[in-house]
Amino acid sequence: KKNEQLSKEAGKIEGQPFDIAECEGCEIIITDHCDQVQIDQLKTCRVFLGASSESVFVRDCSDCTFYLACKQLRTRDCHNCTFYLYAKTEPIIELSDGICFAPFLGGYPEQAAHMKSANLDPSYNLWWGVFDFNDEAKTGKNWKIMQGTGEPWFPAGAECERAVPLMGASEAASQALANTPEGFGNS
Repeated sequence: KKNEQLSKEAGKIEGQPFDIAECEGCEIIITDHCDQVQIDQLKTCRVFLGASSESVFVRDCSDCTFYLACKQLRTRDCHNCTFYLYAKTEPIIELSDGICFAPFLGGYPEQAAHMKSANLDPSYNLWWGVFDFNDEAKTGKNWKIMQGTGEPWFPAGAECERAVPLMGASEAASQALANTPEGFGNS
């Protein structure tokens, strides 16, 4: 697909796996809950995914913006992409560069119910806890945290309630530490 607006509304996927591939210049909106999602070979696209109960694999994508709520994000061979992210686990990047992360910033009317169906707790978001397989020294050379709040996306209109609370990196890190079992991570 090229330069198209594509969408799947509530009730169209209903927890099934979903694939997106080979799109350029498209706006892709998924306002339903999904199982595993694979996103491959996108260029200059804008993607909104409301709730995935499993991993979202983003591979071979460049110059795209993603709004994703998922259990886990895994990227491979991505370049110059921005992720507005809700993630239940730490996002993982591999063989990727120019990646920017920010907290999930958007929503649609059914998102809270879809996140519950996907077993995602919106109050616990690890969007900031990036693990880069190709940066053993942990320099952060392949990714960064976005400064400022970014551009919100409400596909059904801005009047809907936000299902995922807006949380900055320092606030999210403090919350994660507060929820960590005592002694875990201490040496």
